Amino acid sequence: MSIEVLEVDSYGHPSEAIAFLNEYGNLSPLPSLLFAKMTEGQGLDLLTKKKYGQIVDSFFQTLHFYGTSFKNVSNQEILGFIQGYYEKRLPFQRQDNKPISPGQMRTVKYVIESLFKTGEEYGFCEIRKRSFFYKEKPGTQINIDEAKKIESNYICIDAFQELLSVVDGKSDFVKERDKLVLRLGYEVGLRSHELVKSNNFSIARLLNQRVSYKLGDVIEWYVVGKGGKGRFVLIQQNLAELIFNFIDKHLEKLRASGHLFCCDYNNKKLSNRHGNNVFRTCANRAINNEFDSLSFHSLRHTYATNLAIWCDRNKVNPRLISDRLGHSDAETTAIYVEVAHVINKNFAASEEMRMVRLDKRKNKSRTNGK
Repeated sequence: MSIEVLEVDSYGHPSEAIAFLNEYGNLSPLPSLLFAKMTEGQGLDLLTKKKYGQIVDSFFQTLHFYGTSFKNVSNQEILGFIQGYYEKRLPFQRQDNKPISPGQMRTVKYVIESLFKTGEEYGFCEIRKRSFFYKEKPGTQINIDEAKKIESNYICIDAFQELLSVVDGKSDFVKERDKLVLRLGYEVGLRSHELVKSNNFSIARLLNQRVSYKLGDVIEWYVVGKGGKGRFVLIQQNLAELIFNFIDKHLEKLRASGHLFCCDYNNKKLSNRHGNNVFRTCANRAINNEFDSLSFHSLRHTYATNLAIWCDRNKVNPRLISDRLGHSDAETTAIYVEVAHVINKNFAASEEMRMVRLDKRKNKSRTNGK
């Protein structure tokens, strides 16, 4: 089986669709239909569609090779595919004894899980519990210190501007929307799913806020985050004006959707992963290779680090970081403060915090071992 890109008309807008062809060059209906429904309304660019399509193609090739069908595939066979994909043991993979990276495997698991959710929704497979995990090979896990990991995720303002500069879309609406997506991650510290969660960015709420907004105001905005936990975040003047200008320009479409982050052609709210998709697409376009190891969540790490730097320089209680990010564990906040000390070249304070953190971890390990 193979994939082919087709030009299609979607709700009056030209778009690219991924078609799956069998060994005779004929359309393979099931994977083509499942993939179209699976990716509908997600705002994926062609590069990401191809990447997802190659994973789906690999899965159906494997089913065909082992003589089973999508409807009848067992949980054990799904796990076998994912493990085989990770270890590069499938018949069509180039085998080099190097496993697939964890980042790529997260994408594989997401695509296969989405495929079965779509199959269940449209009656192509039974609704039942399935597993999508794999076991990493010994010696391939990289144990990176938490502070080093946060530091390695830091995106400076020049790099972020490069990321914004490569945002593209088939319309001004898509381009402007996706720039707001990135800026809300970088300047407010939102997670990808928080952009579309609950009532976080409903047009009704935003228009109501607009009534009392004055030029130069900083907006204190309530969002529902991880685990249904709410918090207040700050939307600074420049970003607030960009949001309101976007609403003014596209008010009819946004009112029809009811949500700030909606699809261009059918007004449906975007998926939880849209922020991740936008970041990965821009990272693929950018010249800076450092983006290859980063994700949308790196924007949140950067926001938290910048806030910790500001607190450190202005002698502000770091609890502000916990409040703005919604941290439930003070130790998580402390890691950002530790990184801020490094960036502020206060190495003595950073080292002291690191030693305290490691001592706590050792004591916790001893306690758990009793």
